[in-house]
Amino acid sequence: MAKSFKKILIIYRNSPEFLREGFRLAKKEGAWVVVVKPVPSYEGELHLTGIKNIEEVLQGFKFKEYRKIKELAEEERVLAKIRIEEVETEEEILKIAIEENCDLIVVEPKKTSFLERLLHFKDRLIDLLINQAPCPLYIVRS
Repeated sequence: MAKSFKKILIIYRNSPEFLREGFRLAKKEGAWVVVVKPVPSYEGELHLTGIKNIEEVLQGFKFKEYRKIKELAEEERVLAKIRIEEVETEEEILKIAIEENCDLIVVEPKKTSFLERLLHFKDRLIDLLINQAPCPLYIVRS
């Protein structure tokens, strides 16, 4: 990459190898790092879940994700701003990318099943970012 990036947004779905790769890129570039971990929001019928303290369960999940990302950042010796965000649509992730004012967005394609590949389903987030992101997009397959 010829251009030097000052702030890199990493959209972390689930692959620790991908996140490490993003951290290495940021370290090589000498860039600030923002990691966004999108998690689905929950507004369903609480009495149907069988879990009385659903908010506590969700907060526990977010904390585990935060801790996992922080540990990977420390292993790679990278300082990272970590955002665990409840999102309902891909557009909300695009808004975060715009809000963070990054120079580069690093994203991993969603893992697809054989049937999804056969039917040519697109990764809606990547499609949206390619068409509307305010900065370059770096897609990493892990």
